[in-house]
Amino acid sequence: MGFDVSKMVDVVKIFKRFTTADSLSVTRLGDTIKIGEMWSTLLITIPDSTNIETWMDSLNTLKTDIFYTEPNFIAYPQSPPNDTYYSSQHGLNSTTYPNSHINFQHVWDNYNEYGSNFVKVGVYDSGINWEHEDLSRIGMAYDFPNSVAHNGYNYTTHTNITSTSFGLDEDSHGSAIAGIIGGRSNNSVGITGVAGGDGTSSSGVELYDFKVYGGPYSYDVATVCEAILEGGYHTPGGGLFTGYGVHIANQAYSVRDNYPNMPENLSTMKYAIWYSWRNGVTHI
Repeated sequence: MGFDVSKMVDVVKIFKRFTTADSLSVTRLGDTIKIGEMWSTLLITIPDSTNIETWMDSLNTLKTDIFYTEPNFIAYPQSPPNDTYYSSQHGLNSTTYPNSHINFQHVWDNYNEYGSNFVKVGVYDSGINWEHEDLSRIGMAYDFPNSVAHNGYNYTTHTNITSTSFGLDEDSHGSAIAGIIGGRSNNSVGITGVAGGDGTSSSGVELYDFKVYGGPYSYDVATVCEAILEGGYHTPGGGLFTGYGVHIANQAYSVRDNYPNMPENLSTMKYAIWYSWRNGVTHI
């Protein structure tokens, strides 16, 4: 074969909840699409002393069994956003910097659109502190059932986000992003999310908390890919795993900046985003 299998430290599936039965998905428009054999994508851990390029070259000779090989690069979160009060959120409505904002106040005033609760936005980040007062539905207790976080998954522990008594976010980056997207409006607290509702408890987008990293504030591409594919996947009435069917995927991380010589395309990421896009997901 050209390589020693006994030197593999560990071999695991990247898309752990996908099986051979998970081959179809229903898009947000109701179309049924075919999902490739992502369940067969494996993550191989080898000793640090092993030359990864040599291993990949050897594996690539097995063309009848292996489609592609690539390193599992490390991603890092981008700089934290400016999480200040609405009067300082120049990106939404600015008189100080008239050419820098998106003029969202105009949308609220003229189109009466403040964020619909049927819109699902996935936050792929450090987690969402769904006990935060600005992420809870107005007049409700600061807990998960009354938060704007509708569902999600902790990919660092492979548990549902509701398995903890509070929204776990060691870095606060994910919570800041969640606030900018869906922070409650007209609640006299904190900031105003661009789609945080009109002040009623039933308005505002639903956030999906996909926690892809914790400490030490870096994460691998394989984990991100797993979350991207599962976030867009949707099989209502399906088997053990029905997916989440998000409409928008918000991600804030960087890989290429840390690996200037990395390949132009990462195959696992490419296919995860491709199938997510075919499900109708818009990536930000």
